[in-house]
Amino acid sequence: MMSSEPSSSPHQEWPRISAPPRLVASTGNTYHGSIFRTALRENAEGPTPTSGGRARNPFNGSESNLFKSVQWTPDGTTLLTHSEDDGLRTFILPPDLLSASETALVPYCTTFTSSRVFATAIYPLANISQPESFIYLCSPRGEPIRLHSLLHPGLLSSYPLINPNTEVFETPYSLLIPSNTPNSFLAGTNNQISIFDLHRCGDGPVTVLKTTPARHAPATTTTMKGLVTAMALSDGMLAAGTNTRQVGLYAGDGGGEVIGVFTLPPDHEKVGRGVTGLSWSACGRYLYIAERRSDVVSVYDIRVTGHRVASLCGRAAGTNQRLGVDVATGLDGEVVAGGTDGVVRIWKGGEEGGGESVGAWQAHQDVVSSAVVHPFGSVVATCSGSRKTFGLGNRVSDDSSSSGSSGSGGEEEEEDQDNKGLWDNSLKVWEIPSSRITDQSP
Repeated sequence: MMSSEPSSSPHQEWPRISAPPRLVASTGNTYHGSIFRTALRENAEGPTPTSGGRARNPFNGSESNLFKSVQWTPDGTTLLTHSEDDGLRTFILPPDLLSASETALVPYCTTFTSSRVFATAIYPLANISQPESFIYLCSPRGEPIRLHSLLHPGLLSSYPLINPNTEVFETPYSLLIPSNTPNSFLAGTNNQISIFDLHRCGDGPVTVLKTTPARHAPATTTTMKGLVTAMALSDGMLAAGTNTRQVGLYAGDGGGEVIGVFTLPPDHEKVGRGVTGLSWSACGRYLYIAERRSDVVSVYDIRVTGHRVASLCGRAAGTNQRLGVDVATGLDGEVVAGGTDGVVRIWKGGEEGGGESVGAWQAHQDVVSSAVVHPFGSVVATCSGSRKTFGLGNRVSDDSSSSGSSGSGGEEEEEDQDNKGLWDNSLKVWEIPSSRITDQSP
């Protein structure tokens, strides 16, 4: 698509998307609306293997069932989504996805957790032809870290992370399974990164890295305070970011020495609310940093620790909701992100000097919470939704309408909102053919 080599001129002409990408698959309006209503729709479409279920809790049934995130499996066959009902859904895509007409996406299986999930991580060697490798981790609040299969619901293993002072479960805000050492995984919590052995089921961490040696230790170039909310690995170097706007670099896949820690500067006179995403360029030279309530993706050259070389502007992410950023390492290193306006934007990766997006399209009618590029080609998966809570009257009428009676503000009102485009909790898959990329001035 677009070259990832840095240029000395930030004003050169870049290729742009000349036409909107082609929508090849979607969940349609199945998840538009409240958790209660979307559960009825999902069940009406056919039985899906499930386990557990916060969705069965009547007290949160009025919440909007938005999609919080989506991830590709490394083999590019499957999508894993996380929704407001704490359902972790697996969508297996058909082999003829790009040659068929628009495909209706239906979850292959769904795993519900009993509490809010803060992070997920797919096994880096996951392959659908090897079911034993098709697994992922998740971290529910106040519970051990859980290991699940992408092909069937149910618990495979758990890994407790207990605070020695309070004897309660610590909840990781980020999880990472290294691709070069997939027998272990990392979990980021408050002032700490814990390393687990994936094969030691039921055991706690084998190594603990304290990002700051003491609770009240002064800030230095080797200390990083706060919740570890994002992690990324490249060539054995771990980058970890916190909700206090600090980024640390660690050798040895996170188990080695501290290379350096730096604090993010304000973005155009605005200060973000903490790191939500970290991604390395394919060459391992650049680190892309996304923050909460920040319209900028910051690009750092890790050869000069703490030196920002570019600011990718216009992300439209001025919200507390966590919006994902992805780097198309399978293509030419493009940076892809969605915004609160429902638009997905593309920037040229690794551009010294930064600039505005070089391509964009209207993907949804609500917040785009994730936009992720297929591991091997120009296919993008997006998901959307934002929090909208109904009042008690709406929830009661939903309950009554399901039993055959009617009431004000029930199903009819919710469907009217759907038709007006006020709801867009959906998962979509887009094709971006190379023929749709042309050389035009931005």
